[in-house]
Amino acid sequence: MRIDPQPFESSNSARTKEPRYVVQLLFDVSSPAFTSHAGIANIPGDVIEQTVVRISGTSQSIRPDEGRSTIGGLSIQITDLTDVISATDEIKDQLRTNGQGIRGSEVRVFVGYSDDFGAFVRVATQVVRNVSMTAAGSYVIETADVSRDVRVSVFEPVQTVITASIQAADTTINVADASDFETVWHVSSFTDAPNQKVGYFKIEQTGEIVRYTGTTGTSFTGCTRAVFGTGAKAVDFDATAPAERAPKIVEFIYLEMPAPMLALAVMTGDIYGVSPGETLPAHWHAGIDPAWVDITQHENIGADLWDTSDPSGGFIVRFAGLTKTNARTFLEREIHSLIGTFPPIGADGKVGLRRVNKILNDAAYVAVLNPGNVISHGSLLHDQTKLFNLFRIDWNYDEVSSEFTRTTLFTDSTSISQHGATETKTWQFRGLHGSRHTAAIISERIDTLRDRYSSPPLIIDVRAAPSLNFLEVGDVVFLELPNVADYTSLNSPPTLARSFEIQRSSIDWQSGAVSLQLFASSVEKTVIPPPQSPGNALSDAWYTSEGLSLIHISEP
Repeated sequence: MRIDPQPFESSNSARTKEPRYVVQLLFDVSSPAFTSHAGIANIPGDVIEQTVVRISGTSQSIRPDEGRSTIGGLSIQITDLTDVISATDEIKDQLRTNGQGIRGSEVRVFVGYSDDFGAFVRVATQVVRNVSMTAAGSYVIETADVSRDVRVSVFEPVQTVITASIQAADTTINVADASDFETVWHVSSFTDAPNQKVGYFKIEQTGEIVRYTGTTGTSFTGCTRAVFGTGAKAVDFDATAPAERAPKIVEFIYLEMPAPMLALAVMTGDIYGVSPGETLPAHWHAGIDPAWVDITQHENIGADLWDTSDPSGGFIVRFAGLTKTNARTFLEREIHSLIGTFPPIGADGKVGLRRVNKILNDAAYVAVLNPGNVISHGSLLHDQTKLFNLFRIDWNYDEVSSEFTRTTLFTDSTSISQHGATETKTWQFRGLHGSRHTAAIISERIDTLRDRYSSPPLIIDVRAAPSLNFLEVGDVVFLELPNVADYTSLNSPPTLARSFEIQRSSIDWQSGAVSLQLFASSVEKTVIPPPQSPGNALSDAWYTSEGLSLIHISEP
């Protein structure tokens, strides 16, 4: 929920109002501002009045079960005046005089209801992606949020070849070029080499994984052989063979830290809390400027996920042997989906972090929607396609065999008795490892999903009063529509009155219309019994000695 200052909040909730808009383009030297009305005082920098013709609506959506958050781009139309300083003059001056083009410049959109810019509120922040000039003489500036930059590839291992035979006890290994290999600082959460700066590579011919502490241009030094359960073996080198046939050395990518801390590192490259600053190699992260990340939301996500004072606490994820993937896909599938979070984009344009809500009938809410502020609504959908009562998680990824070695199944027998068995909802999490995690951890994750999906969820679209434009995706609202029947309701009569999560929000700043897609669970709360030995990590030796199947089945 956006928190507005009191003067704006009062004007925003008034029945009669005339919104005004200011659009700022931020450059290094100066930041021109374009307004929709004349006479708005206290705007810093150059001001070009009465030039904002149109601002498209802002929209954002979330898919909490997938850890996904998306935000729509903006389209801003600005008139190019000819009788005073123009948009062309400003953009040209930035390019020719200050040497800065408009591409990638920050764009801030403000809304207010008075002639004092100090009472305005920033409602969107994005960056310029494209600019066009219309036949009518107006600029159309297309923008997008910074999270688009997370869609880059990461974790593509660098490679080289050996240039001399390797013996099983060698601690220096000669290669053609080691310059692209980098050591990485390990915080205390790493199982292997904590509080050290090391790197890893795999000898492709033998499968051996080697840890090293340094490099020269053509060698790895300080090598510790046969880590991660592999074996040390000799490797022959034939100096007469073509170089491309020499045994390959492939970078082995290993990360192990609290999940929110790792998410920050993959986005920005910075390893939180390490002084002097330590970073991940450039090809391990998306390269987002930390200024575009809401660090505070990550820090305050909760000590159960991340205790910023103790990197060895919280929910630690372990990845060994990572290979090329999309950064955004990795964050969504391997981090957010696992720990039950999603990354919303704030009005300041920063990537945040929020927990997935447990949506039950009486979930805590931030606002009430009722016939007094709901202008119209669509049909109430009891979405049978989103019903799940069989869940499977594959985990404990083995970096040597490149496969998951453990599977946990959960069956919701109550849901099956009511609705029949569904297809199995399956997740695969490489970050869950038997050395750290148990079926109890998985049970907690499944429990949140059961709240949502073990009975057909309710979905409804509503068009709300403009005064509700402070609502954001992920917020929980209480929807009360006496004219809508809800056969899953415990109320008498069974009309619609329950907590809903906002999964899509769209605001038309020209008309003030607020459109929301709401999601609610119809599940009556039940509890999955905890699996055996809750809270204790079970080693592979335990599974072997006890003779249990790798499949754990728990029925509520």
